[in-house]
Amino acid sequence: MDKMYQGIIWVIKNYGHSREAIINFLHKYTSTPKEYYTNGIIDQIIEHTMLEAVRYNLNPVSILFEYFSWMKDPWNYSHFDAMCAALSSIQVRERIKDTDNYCYINGFTSIIEEFKDDYD
Repeated sequence: MDKMYQGIIWVIKNYGHSREAIINFLHKYTSTPKEYYTNGIIDQIIEHTMLEAVRYNLNPVSILFEYFSWMKDPWNYSHFDAMCAALSSIQVRERIKDTDNYCYINGFTSIIEEFKDDYD
């Protein structure tokens, strides 16, 4: 999975469904002015992030299930919020059997650790 999409998912997992947090990440990642990121552009970026997540996920139907679950009552989330909720549920690492080590899965790499420095 592309580094940018990993970063967007990391932001959603750590900062919730905040357009502002996503914009701040994209501003830092691309050096593009924050004003560029309108709601429409952020929605398109989140849709592309969803597509990448489905492409690389070991169980892609789980992401779609989460998305449609959040779109239905009683939550009745918006399209954006439902996508963010589905993305926030993606598993990033799993424990390696018989060890205390973890490996990255679902298209994620150790590159995701870099984002902590910008936000901690």
